[in-house]
Amino acid sequence: MFIGSGSAAVTRDALVEGNYILDSGNQDSVYEHNSYTEALDIVFQFNRYGRLREGARGDNLKDRSAGLLVRYNWIEGGNRQLDLVDADAAPILSSPRYQAAQVYGNILIEPPGEGNRQIVHHGGDSGSRENFRKGTLFFCHNTIVSTRADRTTLFRLSTNEERCEARDSLVYVPAGGRTLSQLDSSGVLRLSRNWTKPGWVATFGTLEGAVEDDGTGIASESPGLLGEDQQDFRLAAESPCPQPEGCATVDAAGALPEAVLPDHAVTDQYVKHQRGEARPDDDRPDIGAFEVARPLVAPPSVARPSGRVPTTHSLKAVPGVWLLRLSRRG
Repeated sequence: MFIGSGSAAVTRDALVEGNYILDSGNQDSVYEHNSYTEALDIVFQFNRYGRLREGARGDNLKDRSAGLLVRYNWIEGGNRQLDLVDADAAPILSSPRYQAAQVYGNILIEPPGEGNRQIVHHGGDSGSRENFRKGTLFFCHNTIVSTRADRTTLFRLSTNEERCEARDSLVYVPAGGRTLSQLDSSGVLRLSRNWTKPGWVATFGTLEGAVEDDGTGIASESPGLLGEDQQDFRLAAESPCPQPEGCATVDAAGALPEAVLPDHAVTDQYVKHQRGEARPDDDRPDIGAFEVARPLVAPPSVARPSGRVPTTHSLKAVPGVWLLRLSRRG
């Protein structure tokens, strides 16, 4: 799938939804991808991206847009799962929405031996650094699973002018924590309330940028997935609880950045395949792309004055929750 723009004609307001895109690319070429887009405002949601054809070296979702929103997708394989780089068209480069990209609620899967070990690239690749994104990638409530036996790098930020806010995401590398680096080299990466295995490193090479960890990350040997072998990356209701104060993958997410709210609140989640559903909301968000559906905790009982007996007023069904509304009669 290809969407192009130029200085005289710009593609606007594109929606890519509910598709299965796979088996693209050319043998030994890095220039063809499963999808390749440049638009002014584009949304990818509820899509399934499969692996490129055998021997192809392109990326899975490559984009050069302004106003980029990637949410609730399943993206498996590719040289990189997400390659979010610089635009060519002047109207896109000058858009105030060019500087920020929103990526949330996605499942990003890195199979063994799949080309580049980097999962997400944000910045530019044209060589014209003045056109690089130089803004912030907001990366929230994603689930990343890499089954590589060797190293995995989560982010490549092209220069120190690129930034990433990575929050409330589950990054699972079964090979072990020290096979995961958060950053390639450059850029400023801010981490908050993410789950990983213990022992990750900032970089496998020389750190030219910065990894700013606020210390709220959660580390344990297992995130508590329902079925790794079946690619069921939803959380079990009883996720491991590694912290003595009771933090766990379930109910352990923190607040989203103010810059993404209210327009980019995480309200849905992916359903295999190419569908979505409302994300359950119990006021205790879970880490990652999925929320465990649990009923709200009933409020504690309170003493009532004698002679006033609560009786049922109405009973309302809400998905996954029963709410009992009470009234008083004298």
